[in-house]
Amino acid sequence: MERIESFAPVVSQRANVLILGTMPSVQSLREQFYYAHPRNAFWPILSAIYGMQATDIATKRQLIERCGLALWDVTATVDSMPLIVSSILSKKIASGAQNIVLDVKCGSGALMETLEDAKTLAQMLVEIGNAAGRRFCALVTDMNQPLGMNVGNALEVREAIEILSGQAGGALKEISLEIGAKMLALAGIPEGRTKLTAALESGAGLKKLAQMIAALGGDPRVTEDVSLLPQAEAVLPVCAAQSGYIQSVTASEIGRASLLLGAGRIRKEDPIDPAVGIVMAKRIGEWIDAGEPLAHLHVSSHSNTQTAAEFVRGAVVLSQEPVIAPPLIYASIEQ
Repeated sequence: MERIESFAPVVSQRANVLILGTMPSVQSLREQFYYAHPRNAFWPILSAIYGMQATDIATKRQLIERCGLALWDVTATVDSMPLIVSSILSKKIASGAQNIVLDVKCGSGALMETLEDAKTLAQMLVEIGNAAGRRFCALVTDMNQPLGMNVGNALEVREAIEILSGQAGGALKEISLEIGAKMLALAGIPEGRTKLTAALESGAGLKKLAQMIAALGGDPRVTEDVSLLPQAEAVLPVCAAQSGYIQSVTASEIGRASLLLGAGRIRKEDPIDPAVGIVMAKRIGEWIDAGEPLAHLHVSSHSNTQTAAEFVRGAVVLSQEPVIAPPLIYASIEQ
């Protein structure tokens, strides 16, 4: 498989602003320089501002130096609250939406692992978003275990369909209803949760999903028959070595296990298998017997099944004493 590399950073001694990006587009890779897609307005805007035409790599480098900018794609994450806030809000505000509900995750599978940090982030997002002339609110929700029972591309779509069709419930449905009700409240629509529940019960929600899939060129029949979704080559149980109450589930480790199966990329050139993933069998606070499945791995011939199973076992901690499940929602911040 051909290895795809990004570009070296473009930096000069005059640079005082660094623009960070992710993986370049196919067109940029073809031309071997930043922002080469014909619909990207980066170079035309800079050229218009500074009165200098950037038509090739050499003139683009000159323009970047003249502007005091530096460019760099494919970077590691930076734990800086102001950068996180600006990154999130710039996208939300640029979308043009006037009413915005944010779901700020907290726990072992979230960027903000502590409740204090999650509340701080949510408060900053809401305050700055409202100061920008929009109406923001945020829910701080639990991510100390996977929100839904399914982890993986097709598996998560299947769970969404099962919820919309009334075949499943649980934490994912509850959080979705709460976020939806908040969104309707911001838009001035009362009794949002009641209306959303009615849409689920009538089948209107599932019908809307089918319309969305069709509009995007997919097969809307999957909403009536989930077997049409990509299917794994095999399904293997990961069983508990002993009995006990589920005390904790390290969500980030479950995520890493799904990567090992092929549900995501460990390296940027890795392919993604939409069929593979993990279906959790238990949640925090529930009892499990020795030999009973903790989860089921949906695998392919390319999956690192053994290591993924070890990650799942290591992610789940048992207790002989009853365990109280964490709340789904820790806080609601509106101003």
